[in-house]
Amino acid sequence: MSGIWTYANLLKPFVEKDFRLSLNEGGTPLEKNDQLAKILGLETFLLKREDYNPTGSHKDRGLAFQISAHLQEGQKEFVISSSGNSGISAINLLKGKKEKLHVFLSKDISDEKIFRLKKIFPNLEKKDLEFENFSFHFTKKPLSKAFLFSKQNNLTFLRGSTDKYGYEGFKTIGYEIEGEDFDSIFIPTSSGTTAKGIYEGLNLKKPFHIIQTTKINTFVEEFDKEHKKSQYSIATSIVDRVGRRKKEIKEIIEKTGGTGWAISDNEIIKAQEILEKVGIETSNESALTIAGIKKATEKGWKIKKPLCIFTGTK
Repeated sequence: MSGIWTYANLLKPFVEKDFRLSLNEGGTPLEKNDQLAKILGLETFLLKREDYNPTGSHKDRGLAFQISAHLQEGQKEFVISSSGNSGISAINLLKGKKEKLHVFLSKDISDEKIFRLKKIFPNLEKKDLEFENFSFHFTKKPLSKAFLFSKQNNLTFLRGSTDKYGYEGFKTIGYEIEGEDFDSIFIPTSSGTTAKGIYEGLNLKKPFHIIQTTKINTFVEEFDKEHKKSQYSIATSIVDRVGRRKKEIKEIIEKTGGTGWAISDNEIIKAQEILEKVGIETSNESALTIAGIKKATEKGWKIKKPLCIFTGTK
């Protein structure tokens, strides 16, 4: 069903036309890659290319629904904390609109994310600034600062793990892969919101393999007990240490017969080397899925037809 479900399908029953925001996200390619299948010793290999969304990230799906639904409820000012991708999506959705968006970003945000932000605001620097209907705040603690700011000013906080509309947009990934031939699904996640949405949108449940890093592994630590904790990860978008959806993700893993994996930088690098061999360039977060499959098969999991969610571009 890939390519059939779009945001128009999802928004129509819930959001009136005047409040619908969209970047023409969704309907991303589902690619079969025989080269990867051969290298990894699999029968088939499917890639859901969420890195082909308009801003290069699956966040376009979640925020299109999330902000549209809040607009319909009369909200006019929003706060978002971001490692980069969600902020870029929200900015693109609200650019040229009258609504206000306060964006809290890490002072350690990657150069790649700053480069993408500068395409929108060429004069952007790593300091507090205002452009049009946006205010930018660079801080060591973007999540806690954004939460406090939203609470003090009674503003809508666009945090996927706590917002009532946070996972709704990600259901469309489930809709688009329904009926495809795969035996397990590998999803990199920070807050668990994407995995929750895919699970809710996918009728025929397959084993969910949740992938995190050896630095941030809130959801997978009890499933992958052999990993060694690290203080750093090159998958810089996996940032949620709190894990408010921990109970939900655990239930999804257990109900589907899946598991969780914590991936080291060395494993990510090896996964990227495999992707380079087949001509694929994507983010380290997306590469987590390749490393997850390698680790799963090495640990004796009988996986033959996996589907990987590539969440964002490099």
